[in-house]
Order: sequence, then C-alpha cells, then structure tokens
Amino acid sequence: MDEIRPDAVICAGYKWLFGPYSLSLGYFGAQYEGRVPIEHHWLSRIHSDDFANLTNYQSESRPGMVRFLLGVLSEYKTAA
Repeated sequence: MDEIRPDAVICAGYKWLFGPYSLSLGYFGAQYEGRVPIEHHWLSRIHSDDFANLTNYQSESRPGMVRFLLGVLSEYKTAA
C-alpha cells in the first residue's frame, strides 16, 4: 500500500475471500478521512457503543473512518 498509494481498494469478501455473503472490505486513503459521510445514522455517532445512553443522541460523528460504516452493521472494529 505504501508503494502504490491507492485512493481506495475494495474487495468483495464473500466471493474472493470465502467469507459470508454480503461481506466486503475497503481501504480508503487519508484524503477521505475528513469528508462528510453519505449516510447519517446512530451507529456512526460518538458514544453509540454506550447502549445505556442511546437516548442521549449525539450529532457528532466518530473520528476516523468509522463514520463511513453503513447503518446495517451491528458490529464494527477499527485499526489501532
């Protein structure tokens, strides 16, 4: 990745990586990090993993690329 420096790399994981149907993986370059997400939903908001306080809705997005996750996901992981 350091040598090629692509803007984005997308892979259909359900077919080429033998994962479950509908799984896909994506890598996006740093130039996309500060962009506004297309979809706005509760999962990409700060403190959305604190289920006891979901009624205290936050309008601020999570830092990093987590803000671009789709609303259909129930679990997410971020690289440290």
